[in-house]
Amino acid sequence: MTSYMNSKMATKKSKAVIKRLRHDDKACRDHDTSFVPTSDILRQFRLTKAMLDELVFPKNDKQRMVYSDNHNWIRATYGHSVSIRVPKIGRPIQYPEGLNYFAHGIKTRDAASVLKNGLNPTRSPYIDFIDSPDYARPGADLLVHIDVRRFLQAGFRLYKIGPNVYATDSRVPPEFITYIE
Repeated sequence: MTSYMNSKMATKKSKAVIKRLRHDDKACRDHDTSFVPTSDILRQFRLTKAMLDELVFPKNDKQRMVYSDNHNWIRATYGHSVSIRVPKIGRPIQYPEGLNYFAHGIKTRDAASVLKNGLNPTRSPYIDFIDSPDYARPGADLLVHIDVRRFLQAGFRLYKIGPNVYATDSRVPPEFITYIE
């Protein structure tokens, strides 16, 4: 694949696009799914479709954005602070087969509270999880591991919202936390 941007430019553009997709509540977006028209992103950030494709499908496999099926809409994979309905964007997970690793990143200062109170959606309308330590958020100091099998058996909902990313729109009580590393 021909690269249309150098890595420094790609990083800068990617961060700006992600920030808009995750947090700009004034953006024209579908309020259930948080999809934004691809044409708006192309115009605002002066990108060609090929350049945006490089950001959506990065070489490092950490896909932070996804297109709709027809590529006319785009959204951030996770980390939204704007309203979003997880059941509308995700595929329901009912059985944890293949989910041997399941964690959520937190700051060190929050560890005691998480052990006592569990995980609660704070700035985001949902709690996101990763299925591999390779996809941990750069700002996370610790990873909270969840017993996903027991969580699902207790009736909580879980959705696959992107490659290696899952989410729940409910609280995770402390009894489902197996350990923090």
